[in-house]
Amino acid sequence: MNKRDIVDFWANCHDGAQLLAFCAEIGMPRLLLTKAAIRCASRALALISGVQQPQAAIRAAEKWVKHPTAENAVAAANAAWAAETVTTAGEPGAVSATVDAARSAAGEIMHSPHAASMYLTLGRSYAALAAHDTARAFIANGCDRDKAKRKCADDVRQIIHLEDIAAELDG
Repeated sequence: MNKRDIVDFWANCHDGAQLLAFCAEIGMPRLLLTKAAIRCASRALALISGVQQPQAAIRAAEKWVKHPTAENAVAAANAAWAAETVTTAGEPGAVSATVDAARSAAGEIMHSPHAASMYLTLGRSYAALAAHDTARAFIANGCDRDKAKRKCADDVRQIIHLEDIAAELDG
């Protein structure tokens, strides 16, 4: 992909998961990936109530973004694990997808290089999965599929700018 193709892709892609997978593939810093994943997953939190673990996972991830210490990374990993243990069987799809989005947003912080390479092989990162799951939550709540994906893409572009991508590619 040349720079012109990248500019075109970044401006015209309407899928936040694809944007974040691209960012992970080029080695965008985990801090930015996590911040974008949080933005996407936070949007889905408004769809559910009464399930605390996804909100706790997002709060823990936000704390790590502000203060990226080992202690906050472990807290985010624990919150992601707690969100993963939420039983969503029989719950509406929006609840299940929101739990997944929050877990993935917090999970972006701690996944190992080995896990990262596995996700990248699949064209995914935890951040990309958060965007994908957020779109799933909105679709389950009756939102148009393309509109849901565009919301996440817009969220990603508010956090990660074309200048960030250019700097990563030039670095």
